[in-house]
Amino acid sequence: MYCRLARERNFSPVLLARLVIEEHLRAKRGEGGGGGGADGKVPKADVKALLSDPRRISDPRLGLEVKAATWRDDVYGPLAEAVKASVGVEHEERLKRELR
Repeated sequence: MYCRLARERNFSPVLLARLVIEEHLRAKRGEGGGGGGADGKVPKADVKALLSDPRRISDPRLGLEVKAATWRDDVYGPLAEAVKASVGVEHEERLKRELR
């Protein structure tokens, strides 16, 4: 669902999933779940943890949707992040060789 919504709005599936997770946590904490700041903000670490491991999301359907969104996102998904990290390491190694 998030992939379709994101595509229709020309938006990243992972960023949309992040927004939904933030709202999910905000609603959950509003029901006496505790945590978070007094200003209503959800800690980024909590959102990142759920994006990294959607199995930890209390709503099973939301967890599946988030997992699908992360794997289908070719800009912010885990595969894209691994490629970016690999390219970064290659560039660092090249710089080290050239600066010797």
